[in-house]
Amino acid sequence: MQIAVVEDNLYDMKHMRFLLERYLSVRGVIASIDTYRTAAEFLEGLEAGRHDVVLFDCYLDEAGMVPDPNAMTGLDASRKLREVDPDCVIVFTTTSRDFAVESYEVQAQGYLIKPVAYEDLSMLLDRVMAQRAPTRMVTLGGEGFDANSLYWARSAGHYLELHLAERMFLRVRSTFAQLERAVAGLHQFYVPARGYIVNLDVVDRMDGNEFVVRGGDRIPVSRRSLPQARAAWADWMSQRNGRGF
Repeated sequence: MQIAVVEDNLYDMKHMRFLLERYLSVRGVIASIDTYRTAAEFLEGLEAGRHDVVLFDCYLDEAGMVPDPNAMTGLDASRKLREVDPDCVIVFTTTSRDFAVESYEVQAQGYLIKPVAYEDLSMLLDRVMAQRAPTRMVTLGGEGFDANSLYWARSAGHYLELHLAERMFLRVRSTFAQLERAVAGLHQFYVPARGYIVNLDVVDRMDGNEFVVRGGDRIPVSRRSLPQARAAWADWMSQRNGRGF
């Protein structure tokens, strides 16, 4: 994965790089981060596929440089990028919401208000990753959802309690066996205890006999399954750290 940060403010650039490196480490994503101080520097040698994600500062002459009324803004640079690369994910960073409407012109994924908070960046990049992942639509109890958005689930009598991305929750009349069949072949799903299933891609860590998933929910691991669960988690982490986004 190739990420670019186009930002003239040196402090903001270092802050964004720190946040990105933290996110990539937590999510186990291999990526390189390129930084540019001006739009002209970014556009030099521009070609499709050079970057997967580009974060543009909307204003590129406001800090640490001599103001140039003819200087290109981040929006100007994003238009040039979109002309040659329709697939690159574009994100704007700004101190104002004035560019919100213009961002739709280049199909931007979104914009982040400075000072950028880790939680906001993490939420946005999680959406990007989910959209780039192959979709596997599942229907249970009349409810449809993308299997990749399922964090964890448990059986509750004749129902399933499904915990999805962005704190979505579904309670559907279905069996655990039907859920297992629905996600068959998706190797990120693991059964740590009877009636529970967890998506290892969103597990942040193991804490004793529990998986702790993104957002803080804790999924129990049975005593009998604990050695296998630890081995499965270690193996999945090894695989995840060996693949890019």
